[in-house]
Amino acid sequence: MLAHSARMWDDDHDDDTVDPGLSELRATTSIEALHRLLVTRSVGGRSTRHQEAVELFVQHHGDDPSGAVDTAVLLCTEWRWDRCTAKLIAGICATGILDDTALDELADRLLWPARPLVRHPLSWLGLGWTALDPQDWTVVGRGVDRDHPVDNERLPTASPLLRWAAGHLLRRQRTDLGRLRKRAATLDSQHGPSVIAGGLDAVDSLTDDDARRVIDLGLASARAQIRKVALRALVDRGDPSEAVRRARADPDATIRRWAPKLTARIDPAPTTLC
Repeated sequence: MLAHSARMWDDDHDDDTVDPGLSELRATTSIEALHRLLVTRSVGGRSTRHQEAVELFVQHHGDDPSGAVDTAVLLCTEWRWDRCTAKLIAGICATGILDDTALDELADRLLWPARPLVRHPLSWLGLGWTALDPQDWTVVGRGVDRDHPVDNERLPTASPLLRWAAGHLLRRQRTDLGRLRKRAATLDSQHGPSVIAGGLDAVDSLTDDDARRVIDLGLASARAQIRKVALRALVDRGDPSEAVRRARADPDATIRRWAPKLTARIDPAPTTLC
């Protein structure tokens, strides 16, 4: 398997940076050209303007949804927009370009692998490739097949993307709570709870037993932000007194201070996870 290209990321750019790489992406006239640039080059800089990526998505797929899932994977895992992935995935969904089947595929590709993959021809790498899966060496040994498909490993899926994917698949009954819990257990202390948060987002689509199970998982989380989402879900499921009791006893002072607001519906549940 081809390792993700070693690229130098510049974290010093502020949000107003318009990198030449972004201008080059905007100038692409085909989906293949867009994908090739996203695979082989750094866009550069970092930005919280998620609309940059959404506009690229619409530019290439507004009239043609073919290849749109690959485009979504590439854009959502591009370092430039790493700090606004919750808004980015929401913006891509809001375009209406991806139907339910395509959204299912996108969620699967973001949630389950250690790193999302995008397949492309070997020729895109020029002379820069150095390591292939052993089965690919036989191809190289016969004389390089420029059209031979290889996998580009993207950056690990960001927490808000994991949350969206878990919630989407659970609502669509494409997975179950047990499998999500196992997936969460394979991730670190930042990303694993995001999967549980996705389950909490989908609580209204669950049976009473599963709803209680996912709320209990959220309440047991070491992350205060996840417990807060679970407490709100507990209120929404019709047990505000229990939610307030738990909030008042929470080890986190901010949650204890927040407890009186639980039943007043003043403070909405957080939509992003850091």
